[in-house]
Amino acid sequence: MSTDTQKKQDEFGANNKIFTKEKADRAREILRRKLCQPPPGESLHMAQTVDVTEAASEAGFSCPVYVTEEVWDRCVKWSEADKNRQGYQEEDARLWDVLFAPALKMRFGLGSVDVPGGMDYEIYCILRDENGTRDDGASLIRLRVVPVYVADKDSLVIMF
Repeated sequence: MSTDTQKKQDEFGANNKIFTKEKADRAREILRRKLCQPPPGESLHMAQTVDVTEAASEAGFSCPVYVTEEVWDRCVKWSEADKNRQGYQEEDARLWDVLFAPALKMRFGLGSVDVPGGMDYEIYCILRDENGTRDDGASLIRLRVVPVYVADKDSLVIMF
């Protein structure tokens, strides 16, 4: 075997130190951070979110979970005025509806947030109607779970 052939085998063979474990870990970290960005054209400010991690852990999530203020206001929040206008609902049950569907979908392998743009899911929800008109029926709405990187932790945000 020629010296040139041996040199090429050393460069690309089993003794290759070009792609070390540290470089592989760094590549995974870059990819993870890239996947943990909001979808193109959508910005996310954590100040516009509500931390629902405690309830989310009961639903089966193992990381911090947030919902956007819009999701909270339309799908979870339920005041005394809402009760008088639209009927009885409990906030904790409404939050459970928002959290349980994606947790179940991921648990059974029917969806993953490890794709750019996150994972979409649909639930039926009686949306808060602040205009004072009564809505007796639930609407089918589409929500999205998006992975984000917050305070050095992998987290999830649920948004419209």
